Amino acid sequence: MRIKFTFMVILIGLATVIINFSCNKEVFTDIIKQEELKLKSPSGLLIANDFNELKAIAIPLVNSHSPSDTIFSITKIDFFDTKTGYAAIVSYKTLNGYENNFALVKDVKVAYTASLIKTVNTKNSAIKDVETNIQNQSNAEVTVSCAGSCGCRVEGTIKTDGTITFGCSCTECTATIKY
Repeated sequence: MRIKFTFMVILIGLATVIINFSCNKEVFTDIIKQEELKLKSPSGLLIANDFNELKAIAIPLVNSHSPSDTIFSITKIDFFDTKTGYAAIVSYKTLNGYENNFALVKDVKVAYTASLIKTVNTKNSAIKDVETNIQNQSNAEVTVSCAGSCGCRVEGTIKTDGTITFGCSCTECTATIKY
């Protein structure tokens, strides 16, 4: 009788582990893929010291677009080829399947083309004329995100003079620039 009870406990425990693993397989796979992404920009600067720091930067942006999704993984980092500073578009996916992105920018000349722009000064940074053109000063880091009903995503292009122009994927979007 005691052997049957022990066997049942082991069997139930094993079934629980298998069910739990199969439900979280996608998150586990995304975490492994996330660790393969590079955090170093072409100029040699890190956008974050590690993925925990990058996710800490991303949490307010993810929550502003998808408040019920607290579990997410970084799925892609696209760097712009800059000589100084960095500019990257970071893509993420939540556990519920919501996908979006944001841009991280530091010490790079930037312009914006979104039809609606909202600015948030979080650190009293000395940045001039944020709505039209930014030359980051005093190591200020800028995040750019887009939100709207059309599935807005951040897009960017680099000009020959090194200026990176950010905008949103559709005209109904609002670009939020935090610096």
